[in-house]
Amino acid sequence: MIALISEANSSSIAYAICRIDESGRFHDKDIIETASWLPGERLQVQFIRGVAAFTPTPYGPLSVPRRRSVAVPSHTRRLLGLEPRDKALLAAAPESRIVIVYPKSAIDEMVRRFHSTGLNR
Repeated sequence: MIALISEANSSSIAYAICRIDESGRFHDKDIIETASWLPGERLQVQFIRGVAAFTPTPYGPLSVPRRRSVAVPSHTRRLLGLEPRDKALLAAAPESRIVIVYPKSAIDEMVRRFHSTGLNR
């Protein structure tokens, strides 16, 4: 998350609203290309404030599928409250090669905070 925050002022971050398929995968060419993930590359996932951050690591428990997608394991989907056909916001940062999955609940919270802050100005 820190890496994404440090890159947030850059126009290089890719965003996509994606629908999760029946297999628990998000497919978006721009997200995968921005993260520069390769098939078979190992990943780890961390949960931070209701979102999941996927980062490359040599001995991660997950791997990038051959069809280059963001594969979200079932336990991760449960923690995020994601069901097949749900949409989520994905953000990819090229320098850190991180992909963050923001489920609807996290997007709702961001929008609520943004607008509640704006009303207090």
